[in-house]
Amino acid sequence: MKIFKFILVSFLAMMTFIPYSCQKEDERYIHTDTTISSIYVRNQVGGAYVEGTIQSDNQIIFKIPLAKKDEIDISNLLIYANISVSAKVTPGFAGRHDLSSPKEFTVINDNNVPHNYTLQAIYLDN
Repeated sequence: MKIFKFILVSFLAMMTFIPYSCQKEDERYIHTDTTISSIYVRNQVGGAYVEGTIQSDNQIIFKIPLAKKDEIDISNLLIYANISVSAKVTPGFAGRHDLSSPKEFTVINDNNVPHNYTLQAIYLDN
């Protein structure tokens, strides 16, 4: 009986790994998305987020109330964005950025297709 169980377990173990031996090496899904689905800025870690408005011409505007000018310095912002899992951004969003004037960023997908975005933060009178 022990030999039968050993043979059965061995057979089942071999059958488990056989389908995986036929898989081609290095197959992966190619991501072609270069869109920014949402984007936010804030002045400091833990601070309030300001959501960007994505325009049809690939321009993203962060509208900051003038009353928050002392709290949020648009020349020293942290950027947080939702992009495709394997997309790359140049220059990267890491670190602090001066968005007081338009700044261009490029999102590149797995096929090296670029999508340019222009980001800018402005103070609103309201």
